[in-house]
Amino acid sequence: MLPTAQAAPGPYGSLVRLIFALTALGLMANALYMLAAPYHWFIHLPGDVPDFGPFNVHMVRDIGCANLVFGGVAVVALLRPVYSLAAAWLLTAFYGAHALVHVFDTARGHVHGGHWLMDLPLVYIPALIFLALGLFLGAQTANKSGALT
Repeated sequence: MLPTAQAAPGPYGSLVRLIFALTALGLMANALYMLAAPYHWFIHLPGDVPDFGPFNVHMVRDIGCANLVFGGVAVVALLRPVYSLAAAWLLTAFYGAHALVHVFDTARGHVHGGHWLMDLPLVYIPALIFLALGLFLGAQTANKSGALT
């Protein structure tokens, strides 16, 4: 059986729920924007998306579907805290892979160096938040099971 995490006690539980709620809201709103108005999203999203390549309506909608699924992962964690550890690691993988693609593209000069700072709030920080959350919930779960004392 996989280890699970219950909601953290006290203020940590509220913070964990807030992180999942904001993530669900952000990912699902972005997904709906991408699916409903892909060209408008491509042109107007902060972060100079066109710097990364030409518009492709199918690709924008595919990524919108991925955002919708991962928003659903955050909703599951919010509604069923027993799945919060698994959700945190899934979201770490999603945001982490996204961040690594941005690191690669920026480091190799595919986009201008201003993307390091521009991508910080919506690319790099979410990856770090979910890495920290996964580590926190994993330690909490290990402590409850007696694995760490």
